[in-house]
Amino acid sequence: MPERMEDQGGKGIAALGEVLIPAINRVQDAFAAAGGLSFQLDLPQVAVVGSQSSGKSSVLESLVGRDFLPRGPDICTRRPLVLQLVHSAKGDEYGEFLHLPGETFTNFAKIRDEIEAETNRGAGSGKSISNVPIRLKIVSPHVLTMTLVDLPGITRVPVGNQPEDIEQRIRSMIMEYIKHQSCVILAVSPANADLANSDALTLAKQVDPEGARTIGVLTKLDIMDRGTNALAALENKVVPLALGYVGVVNRCQADINDGMDIKSAREAERKFFVQSEEYSSVAALCGTINLAQRLNEILVRHIHKILPRLKRQIEFAREENFHKLQSLGDWSGLDSKSAQGALLLKMLTEYSQLFGNHLDGQDGNLPANEVAGGARIRHIFQNIFVKELKGVDPAVTLTDKQIQTAIVNCSGIKGSLLMPEIPFQLLARRLIENLLEPCLQCARFVCEEMIHIARRCEPERLGMLPNLQQNLRSAVQAYIEDCLAPTEDMVSNLVSCELAHINTSHPDFIGGSQAIATILEHKKGLVERGKKKFEDESQAIRQSMSTPFKMNPQDQTSPSHGLASEQKKRKQDGEPEKQTGWIASIFGGGAKPSPESIYLQEPPKVLRVSETKNEQEELEVAVTRLLVSSYFGIVSKTLQDMVPKVVVHFMVNAVKSGLQKRLVELLYKEDLFSSLTKEHSDVASKRERCQKTLKFLHIAAHTLDSIPRALDQSTAGGTSGQRSTSRPQPTSSGRVPRRVSPKRTREDFPTNENAHPNVSPHKPSQRKSTSGPLGRGLASVIGR
Repeated sequence: MPERMEDQGGKGIAALGEVLIPAINRVQDAFAAAGGLSFQLDLPQVAVVGSQSSGKSSVLESLVGRDFLPRGPDICTRRPLVLQLVHSAKGDEYGEFLHLPGETFTNFAKIRDEIEAETNRGAGSGKSISNVPIRLKIVSPHVLTMTLVDLPGITRVPVGNQPEDIEQRIRSMIMEYIKHQSCVILAVSPANADLANSDALTLAKQVDPEGARTIGVLTKLDIMDRGTNALAALENKVVPLALGYVGVVNRCQADINDGMDIKSAREAERKFFVQSEEYSSVAALCGTINLAQRLNEILVRHIHKILPRLKRQIEFAREENFHKLQSLGDWSGLDSKSAQGALLLKMLTEYSQLFGNHLDGQDGNLPANEVAGGARIRHIFQNIFVKELKGVDPAVTLTDKQIQTAIVNCSGIKGSLLMPEIPFQLLARRLIENLLEPCLQCARFVCEEMIHIARRCEPERLGMLPNLQQNLRSAVQAYIEDCLAPTEDMVSNLVSCELAHINTSHPDFIGGSQAIATILEHKKGLVERGKKKFEDESQAIRQSMSTPFKMNPQDQTSPSHGLASEQKKRKQDGEPEKQTGWIASIFGGGAKPSPESIYLQEPPKVLRVSETKNEQEELEVAVTRLLVSSYFGIVSKTLQDMVPKVVVHFMVNAVKSGLQKRLVELLYKEDLFSSLTKEHSDVASKRERCQKTLKFLHIAAHTLDSIPRALDQSTAGGTSGQRSTSRPQPTSSGRVPRRVSPKRTREDFPTNENAHPNVSPHKPSQRKSTSGPLGRGLASVIGR
């Protein structure tokens, strides 16, 4: 259990509380009254958490000393109640609602009625809940200064018009408050239930597993079963918490019905602990008065601890919103045509420069995790177009049958005696024609990429002028597409030039004689390898024939004997004996067909070349293939070099250099000024919210900056009879808080998706007043 503070230390904490807590409350009220801000500030406060009927409302009423909360058998707290307790030395006692500014309530029964009415206005008259808080300030000489948030009690079974997931909704609402490190959790649990199953402690453990910012409160100690007590829990031995536990005894419903006031209830509570044998050892640490002192001390120390981080958070948010406001621009003075024209010309010029920088790779906003800008166009040239053309192999594209067919067709009726040239030109042109489509595709790919680049390099401010953005996109796309037409014409002309003249005198062309020599040399090598193979096989045959073997007696017949036998067999079969040789041809010894039996075979409808080729045909095919491959490689390399140059000259550079002129011609017209400079409907509201957020951040910063000066005065005045000191009181760790904020890190700031990309979170703030540029900018914003 934490040690009790001495009287002098208690006075110091009280002095701190009189300064810190009201300052935080003023900041809370300012932000709550603003509403709809684009920035949420996590300010220190105490969230009261507990299950339904755990005694939360009774604890809060005991701390205030008044009956002011709605009561009943069902759920009563259906909206968060932010309760600001302010100690008043003058003896005044009243309440104020933030939604009723200027109206005070001295009758606490009317405060209860207004809480019920405001709850019904926000959450309905049934049993449903709402996460919109009610803010109530109670000023009284009987309270210590602190801020409490009464949250709906955790329930499990929906009643009335409550939704089926009422338990999950309440838990989610509670988590939204207690998840922040700036929140102190007051976990209320009944002592007559198992502490290990406490709903309040279960939720607190999820966000504060070490119990560093959770203080436990045990209620209903007076109605526990006989023979049982909560001494072990109060001594922090059951579910340990760094801030320990405080036991309280509240009024029961019978006491409330009998009209027992809070003062009598506190006295009965004191007697219970003093006279109890079980709790006499911890009586000095229990009771509502001790709970109030503990909460005040804990909240003050907590505020004092996180105050430097809170200041840095506010300062960072001011810088962030200031730059965001600058990005939104202030176009409220664009009523005149001259102002509208100046803005339009400025944005057209800015856009043209951004587009050119994006293509040249000089834009500082290019992404770091992907290839973008002009580098993508280079990727199209090198990794798509050139790579594809290098992969085209005429040896694979042309088959021997196609080449031989071309040679036969070009020979015509006469045929050819020497190597024909026409088949080479025919096949070369056919392959070159196939290169036209990929060359045109390259130009189209670059066109599409430039349109994509044009979209990506649009300035953020352009999105605030929807008419200008739409017309600008259309104009840029049309201009790029207009430049595509001459680019495609030039690419087509390049291919047409290659088709118009087959330059066999090109220095890199292999030539006919060299091609024949190459083929013959290659064929000679094949013949020599074949000859060597034939000799090796013949040698193997001779070696095998040197082995003696016996002939079959039936095979030992002379050739003449075999011929006679064959002739004899034919005579026996009745076949006429044919005369052969030149005598038969002269004298007609052979059988002559009659003239009526001569017929020619009809030519086929589709005539194809023979599958087998003689030596001449093989040579012609090989030489033609080599010539075509050589010349195609020359043309392919030329196009690989020239097509990117044509695309860059006729499209990329043309668009980059002439874009601004074209946009001015199309859009810079006086009759379009009003339409093109008209803001988006959301921009004005965003600017207004940003200005409003800046205004209240400025108020919060000045409020927190005034704390050290007020703290010095309060400390000096609050310790009468002692030597005054201008230094702040030490914290619980014994350290004196520094006036200079340490260097900020990313962990010191909240995550904000709308952060401006040019604002560095690690950049330390160099202004402490409104004398600098940021201060003057903020002052002008607040002045508006």
